[in-house]
Amino acid sequence: MNACAVRNKKNSPRDEYVHILQGEVTLTHIDGKRNNFKAGENFLVSRAFWARGI
Repeated sequence: MNACAVRNKKNSPRDEYVHILQGEVTLTHIDGKRNNFKAGENFLVSRAFWARGI
């Protein structure tokens, strides 16, 4: 399954904790830098983080 999430110009009011239960996800920062995460991994997404969906 593929999923795409886009954080738009309205930032989240708080930081977000993400834990990957199944599969994998790639976060692509607005400057093009990519971070890959797979099942069992977790990370924090800062309220200031801007991303784009591909």
